[in-house]
Amino acid sequence: MTLSGTMQRSLRLVSSTCLSAGLALCVFASAARAQTLPADYSGTPATTDGTTVTDPMVVVPKKTLPADTGPLNARATKLSGLDTLDDTAEDTSFGRQNMREGTLDGLRPAIRPVGETPGIRLGSFILRPSLTQSVGMEKTSSAGTSSSRSYLETDLKGTLTSDWSLHQLTISGEGVYQRNLSGEGQVKPSANINADLRLDLSDQTVAHITGGYALTRESATDPNAVLNAIDQSNVSTFTGGASIERDFGLIRGLAAVDLSRTSYSDVTMSDGSALSLEDRNRNTYGGRLRVGYEISPALIPFLEASASRTVYDLSADSAGYERDMTSYAGKAGVEIDLGDKLKGEVGAGYRTVSFADARLASINALVLDANAVWSPRRGTDVTLGLKTSVEPSVSAGQSGYLNRTLSAEVAQQMFDNMVAKLAATQSWRSYEPSGTRESVTTATASLSYGLTRTLDLTGNLGWERTSPENGSSTDVLRAGVGLTLKR
Repeated sequence: MTLSGTMQRSLRLVSSTCLSAGLALCVFASAARAQTLPADYSGTPATTDGTTVTDPMVVVPKKTLPADTGPLNARATKLSGLDTLDDTAEDTSFGRQNMREGTLDGLRPAIRPVGETPGIRLGSFILRPSLTQSVGMEKTSSAGTSSSRSYLETDLKGTLTSDWSLHQLTISGEGVYQRNLSGEGQVKPSANINADLRLDLSDQTVAHITGGYALTRESATDPNAVLNAIDQSNVSTFTGGASIERDFGLIRGLAAVDLSRTSYSDVTMSDGSALSLEDRNRNTYGGRLRVGYEISPALIPFLEASASRTVYDLSADSAGYERDMTSYAGKAGVEIDLGDKLKGEVGAGYRTVSFADARLASINALVLDANAVWSPRRGTDVTLGLKTSVEPSVSAGQSGYLNRTLSAEVAQQMFDNMVAKLAATQSWRSYEPSGTRESVTTATASLSYGLTRTLDLTGNLGWERTSPENGSSTDVLRAGVGLTLKR
């Protein structure tokens, strides 16, 4: 049958239109398929059980899907334009616009511990200050007599920490001022500031440069305290030091030097006169070496040796004794690092202290040192310590005394905004060469309640007993309540 010219032209137009539509549909399908397949998909036709299939559209990804395929991740993946989940490129924008700008290195910002304030940004440093204003009372009892006082105390603390990519400088300080409101008793002002510059010289080498200053008032129960004094001496201590630590494979080495100067102010006597204590001013310098072997990252035995020299400003004290002294010590121990559960070290050794004056006997003693931080469960921190030290004496014929102190502290986070602490110390003093003994026991309890993020309500209760071998014991009871403003 012969078609007319008009009908033939119509058929050619319809065929051309269908062919164009078909080509467009194929191109669109190919583009859609390319968008739904991530770049890490293999083009090998296969099923999940490893058998081949004839349908080239069935493919299996090279890596398995993450275990977390819940609705949240599915929604995030759908909104990100991917039909499959990818645990390395998860989009949690949920279609939102004006998202927060990310960090330059793509890492998540550090998460602050619970209760820590954001601080104040000062260039490349972060300052975290706090101011505590409290009212306290103190009662002292000894030999059947007692005295008490109430006082106002202002405590200013601060920590300045660098925010550098390499090295770190940390400066911390605290100042305490007291003013009596009623009663009688010695006020106890104090201040200290410490700086630590950490230098990351290499992946295996770290150096520290430290310095500090401390101001305290000598306690009336101290063995070297002056009798019949209205106010005891203010003790100023300047410290400085440097250390370098390096890992040599399984061997760890540490070398350090330390310097300090201790000076004493005049003492105000009960009759109003001033007693000079310049014969106690002294300088101490020393060094120590430590070598450890890493059995495992959690267990490192070590050997340590130290030596120090103390030189007094005056060649002889008020009683005519030359008290310059030289000390040598050595100990062996082990460092323990079990992560957040348990960290610390324990060591035992021997120490000998000799004096320039032949009339002063040497002090030789077994040294036991230990410190540990244990967290049996989340929110509970236990700190344990044992320290052995030799303190000089000012009494005629006395070389000094050996002091061993055992301490323990438990901090418990009761709620998100409440922390309770219990602490206790026990010190044993042994005087040489007389052998006279004395013990000092302290116990404290404190509670901090966060009213807001920057304001805490604090309370504390403390007790201290000094028990000499000969004589009456002295008991001191303290209590206080205050407010802490922090940033």
